Amino acid sequence: MYGYVGSSIDITEIKQAELKLQNLAMELAAANEELRASNNQVQETNDKLSSSNRKLSHINADMDNFIYTASHDLRAPISNIEALMHALLEDISVESRENPAVENLFKLMGASIERFKRTVNDLTEITKLQRQEAGEEDMQVALYQIIREVQLDLNSLIAQANAEIQVDIQVCELIDFSSKNARSVVYNLLSNALKYRSPEHPLLIHIDCYQQENYQVLSVQDNGLGMDLTDKSKVFGMFKRLHDHVEGSGLGLYIVKKIVENAGGKIEVESKVNEGTTFRVFLKGQQ
Repeated sequence: MYGYVGSSIDITEIKQAELKLQNLAMELAAANEELRASNNQVQETNDKLSSSNRKLSHINADMDNFIYTASHDLRAPISNIEALMHALLEDISVESRENPAVENLFKLMGASIERFKRTVNDLTEITKLQRQEAGEEDMQVALYQIIREVQLDLNSLIAQANAEIQVDIQVCELIDFSSKNARSVVYNLLSNALKYRSPEHPLLIHIDCYQQENYQVLSVQDNGLGMDLTDKSKVFGMFKRLHDHVEGSGLGLYIVKKIVENAGGKIEVESKVNEGTTFRVFLKGQQ
């Protein structure tokens, strides 16, 4: 008899936890829809940017203001959902928490929240780039140190991919660039190579830097999945993604392009499907 009562209590707790999770999932879905609508509006604004050169400055200002508003307004609901999820975790019993179905739901919601947060952070980064003052002086930074720090940050992903990374940057030991922006460029290019690796062979990434005319050229080459560059605008477009099997916001390469162009440089890409990709970042070097 006692065993029967104990079992009923456990089932009731699990049902209550599942009900709360369903309610939380509905809130998360609403926030997801809001983020998707914001993404669509940003994309529409970005499309307008290329349609009329006469309205370029006006559209840039509108886009800047919208991105700032969207990234700011989305922080609150995402934070609230995250707080509710943690509160629910503390409220339910250990037995309910360890139930496989409940545990899986929490993992899925946690992953969704992290994706929201990354996208909002990327939007905030774009806002900062849009408002970056022209003519801002850069400092000489040690490129090897930047690469080393990024490798440490991506250590788990490097290990998971069993990647070999070759670095040859003796020609460009120092670069004239913002340390923070240099780190963002290296991080996005290296993490892209790791994420879009080929399952057919070990991943090899070669990071090189050389002098070309008045540019310091940072090259990141991999032997990964590669891309179809029929429409090159998709590579650096906002919310554009050429591979959908890996999670991402579609903002990384857009941010890299913005950073480089704001500093008076440029970025090029060469790629072949199933052979690999090479990104070349042209940074204005010392004269």
